[in-house]
Amino acid sequence: MFKLSTQESIIVLCLIGAILLGGVITLTRGPLPFSPKTEYLVSPRAIAISPQAGGVVSLGPRKIIIHITGAVNKPGVYQFDEGTRVIEAIKIAGGPKEGAILDILNLAQPLVDGSRIVVTQKFDVEAFRKKLLSYGPEHVYTTEELKLAYVDLGKEEEKKEKEEEKKEVKAKAEAGKININTATQAQLATLPGIGPKRAEAIIANRPYSSPEEITKVHGIGPKIYEALKDKITAE
Repeated sequence: MFKLSTQESIIVLCLIGAILLGGVITLTRGPLPFSPKTEYLVSPRAIAISPQAGGVVSLGPRKIIIHITGAVNKPGVYQFDEGTRVIEAIKIAGGPKEGAILDILNLAQPLVDGSRIVVTQKFDVEAFRKKLLSYGPEHVYTTEELKLAYVDLGKEEEKKEKEEEKKEVKAKAEAGKININTATQAQLATLPGIGPKRAEAIIANRPYSSPEEITKVHGIGPKIYEALKDKITAE
C-alpha cells in the first residue's frame, strides 16, 4: 500500500479544505449583481434604467401626434397618449361647433399616429355666397368658390321660385273658398247641402286636417262632399 509522507499529507489536507471552503462560500453567497444582459418580459418603450435608484421606472404610454381640423372650436395639431379615442380628441380640440356632423366618424376608434381628423359641418350655400361676395371685386375667386357662389345659388333660387309659384297657384285656387276650421255658422250655412244644423255640427267637430274630414260629420256623406270639395278648405 502507497503511503504519503508527512509533507504530502499536509498538502492533500489543505487542498481538500480549500475545496470544502469554496463550496460553503458558494452556497451562502447572494445572487449575482445586475448584468446588462438580463432579459425582462417588458416592452422596451415602457421601461428605463434609473442610475440613481439602480432599478426600473415606467415611462408611461407612447405619445402620438394628430391633426384635428374642420368644425371644432380649437383646430390644430395635438399630442395624445397612444390609445386615445376619437371622441376624446374632439373634446380636447374644444368640442364640435354648432352644425357639426359627427355621425360619419367612428368616435370609438383609437387614434393613429400622424393621422388627421376632419369634422364636417352642415353647409349653408346662401350664407357662404354672401360671405364670398363680401370680399369685393379685388378677391381672386377659386373655381370651387365661384361654383358655390353662383352655380349652386342659381339652383337654390330656381327652387325657391318654383315653391313660390306653387304657393301662389294654391292661394288662387283657394281664394273664395270657405275655411271649415274658421268659418262662422252663417258662412257654412251658405254651402250647398249645409243648413244651420249641419253648420253647427261642422263647428262642433273642429279642427279638420283636410277638407275630406268633413265627411265625419253626421249627415254629410259622399254626395254632399262631392258638391262641397271645390268650395271648402281646411287650414
